[in-house]
Amino acid sequence: MATISEAKLAILFASCLGFSLIPGPSMVYLISRTIYEGRKAGFLVATGVFTGSQMHVLIAASGMATILLAAPWLLAVIKILGGTYFVYLGMVKFFSFHRSKVKEKRTHGRAASFKESVVIETLNPKSSLFYLAFLPQFLTSDTSITFWMMFWLGTLSNIFITLGDFLIVFLSSLFCKPSFQASLNSRKDILIQGLVFLVLGITIFGSL
Repeated sequence: MATISEAKLAILFASCLGFSLIPGPSMVYLISRTIYEGRKAGFLVATGVFTGSQMHVLIAASGMATILLAAPWLLAVIKILGGTYFVYLGMVKFFSFHRSKVKEKRTHGRAASFKESVVIETLNPKSSLFYLAFLPQFLTSDTSITFWMMFWLGTLSNIFITLGDFLIVFLSSLFCKPSFQASLNSRKDILIQGLVFLVLGITIFGSL
C-alpha cells in the first residue's frame, strides 16, 4: 500500500479542497438541489457525486484513462454524449412542466437526486484525467505504480473532495430559508431542474 508523508498529505488535502471549489456540472447541480431541497438533500447529492467519482478512480487506477489522453476524439465523443443527455433531461423536464397544470407539493425524491448526481459525475470524463495526472505526483519515484496504490490514493482524494462538497452544501444551505423551500411547488421545481440540466448540457458543449 502506498504511504504518504504528512507534508504530502497536507498538500493532497489542500489540492483536493481547491479542486472541489472549481465550478463544474456537479457543483451546479449540488448547489441547486441544496437550495431547493435543503441541506439533507445536498449531502445526499454530494454522496452521489462521490459514488460517481469512484468510477473515475477505478478508470484511472486501471490505466483506461490513458486511452482518453491518447485519443482526444474519444474524449470529445464522451462529452457530446454527456451534453446531449443533459439537454435531453432538460427538455423532458420542460415538457413535464408544460403538461403539469396543478400546483402541488414538490415530488422530486431525494433518491432521484442521488441517481442524477451519480450520472452527472460519471459522465464527466475530465475527472478521470484529473486523477490520472494528479495521483502519481504523490507516489515516490522509486515505487512502481500499481492498481491498488492508485485506487487507495484516488479514494483518499475523493474523500477529501467530498469534504469540500459538504462545505459547499453547508454554505449553500445558509442562503436558503425554510419559508423559501415551503413556497416551492412541483411545477416550479420541475422548471428549475430543466434549467439546471440545460445549463449543464450547454456548458459541456461549450468546452469542446
